[in-house]
Amino acid sequence: MQDQLNKIESKVDKVVDSINEINITLAKQHVTLQEHMKRSEANEKAVEILATELKEIKNEDIAPIAGHVIKVELITKIVVWLIGLAATAALGHHYFIR
Repeated sequence: MQDQLNKIESKVDKVVDSINEINITLAKQHVTLQEHMKRSEANEKAVEILATELKEIKNEDIAPIAGHVIKVELITKIVVWLIGLAATAALGHHYFIR
């Protein structure tokens, strides 16, 4: 009978050790969770600030940039067209001279 009690006591000790390890892990995870929550709150505040700043930008502030983009696109199209024209002329000249 004493032998069985010793086995039970040994198993209970193992269970208690396991519970203690679980408690340690839980405490570590709780600290990690608190740090994560602080970072998440800071990120949410930063996003709110950026959203507010973007709303404050007026179309008038963006208009000069939009005009510049249109001009660059037009110049790019003209340059590509001229390169295509020059290439066509060079190829045509090459075939007609033979």
